[in-house]
Amino acid sequence: MEIAGLIWLRDVVEKLIRKHHVRPVEVEEVLGNAPRFRRIARGNVAGENLYVAMGRSDAGR
Repeated sequence: MEIAGLIWLRDVVEKLIRKHHVRPVEVEEVLGNAPRFRRIARGNVAGENLYVAMGRSDAGR
């Protein structure tokens, strides 16, 4: 899967930190370290489905 870019919404960043204890930079590291992707929902717009990425940050988290 190719990711062209990320759009960080303030509410999403706050939830990542508060609920998951993950910083945006860690998410970007995971995406750069060959994660596994799984589609979890079909999007309302063609080609804009919802995926989960599983992998490790540079620190091994």
